[in-house]
Amino acid sequence: MLMSHSPLDQEIEFFNSFLTSAINGDEKYKAIVTPLLEDAQSLAKKDKTVYQLSKEPALNLIILIDNLAHKWLLKVNVSAASDKDLKELQTLINDKKNYADA
Repeated sequence: MLMSHSPLDQEIEFFNSFLTSAINGDEKYKAIVTPLLEDAQSLAKKDKTVYQLSKEPALNLIILIDNLAHKWLLKVNVSAASDKDLKELQTLINDKKNYADA
C-alpha cells in the first residue's frame, strides 16, 4: 500500500525517534525534547501565543504536539517528565497519528 508522507508526518516521526531515545535514558535527546515540550505546554496553557514563540524551524512541530497531546500537556510537568510520562505522550501521538492515517 502506498502512503503519502507530509512534512508534518516526517517531523512527528523525527520527534518520535528523539522521544524514544529520551525514554531510553539518553540525556542529550531529553535535552532536545524538553524545551519543545515546554513550548508546547506554554501554548496549551495559553501562557504564550504562537507569535511569542521563537520562529525556529520546530515551530510547526510545537504546534502539532499541542494539537496531538493538548490534555497531556495540561496535566504533566514537562520540565520534569518521567519516562512513564514520555511513554504516555508517545502512545498518544502514535494513536492519533495512526487514526489520522486510516
